Amino acid sequence: MNKVFYIKLGAGNQINIAKKCIENDLLWLGYNEAKDETIKEAILNEQQDSSKEWKEIWEPIRHSFPQANKQTQTSYAKAIRQFYTASEDDYFFTFLNSTMYYCHPIGDIIPITESNTHGGFDPGSRIRATTGWKKTPIDDDSITLSERIISGRITKTKIFRGTICELKGKDKEVFFNTLKWQFPEYEELENLRAKSIDLILKVIQELNAHDFEILVDMVLTKSGWLRVGELGGTVKAIDMEYLIPVENKQVYVQVKSVLTDKECIEALKLLSEELAFESNAICYLTFHTNKTRKPIPESNNQLIIKTLNGKTLAELCSNHQEVIDWLFQRTTGKN
Repeated sequence: MNKVFYIKLGAGNQINIAKKCIENDLLWLGYNEAKDETIKEAILNEQQDSSKEWKEIWEPIRHSFPQANKQTQTSYAKAIRQFYTASEDDYFFTFLNSTMYYCHPIGDIIPITESNTHGGFDPGSRIRATTGWKKTPIDDDSITLSERIISGRITKTKIFRGTICELKGKDKEVFFNTLKWQFPEYEELENLRAKSIDLILKVIQELNAHDFEILVDMVLTKSGWLRVGELGGTVKAIDMEYLIPVENKQVYVQVKSVLTDKECIEALKLLSEELAFESNAICYLTFHTNKTRKPIPESNNQLIIKTLNGKTLAELCSNHQEVIDWLFQRTTGKN
């Protein structure tokens, strides 16, 4: 099974190391005190003697850091071991400029020497080639794996105080889901939301004409529209008038529970007559059931025609629990 490792490529004033690694498709590890020969000897000993725990075999590596306490020495040795022994099927990931990058390691570890710094890395550190750092899902280059859109199970690794840590369990599962850009929980939630909206629409369609008009007003005012005048209005063509504060626009709303071709034509005729002296007036035809056979026009004479259908109303209702409670009370008679 593929392993997944977070790696911190430099920190503080070493942040340029991460940039250099990503630009050159490299992995980098410091811990200059640990010698490459000693590390390779520990790896060989671990392969030859499975009866001992790795900590015991890697004791010489731990002793490469005499100034650190025992816990820190073990952490350093573990990071070195993970870096050197990761297979080409494993993953490493890191963050740069609030974006996640991931890759597969390939090839052998290359020690950095005074005579060959491989582009300016510190002598004593080491690098490893990769298949190339990616910052998009495996099959979708249109999405950048920004910290703001990926799970906190992954981004929390940024606060890890060590250099390398392995993802396991649910964290590892979420990592692979991110690479595939598939999220079963979110898909299930979206399916549940779609079902709830369908149910809300069915309930809305049970309202009488007066209650439907009240519902429309509740939804629009909770969406930030300011009603002008009384609900229901005194003009036959216009049931409600609203001001949209952010856009500083006035809109006119005609409410029809069920919209037919005949009612659509009549509503547009009355609106055109009532608003004959207004240029580009915005009018909404609002309904929960559409029985028109002809397309609803987007304009009529000087009017801009928009629609607010049952599904959109149901979606807006789902954002407000008090509206759902009101719907429940009106349709069942229960508080």
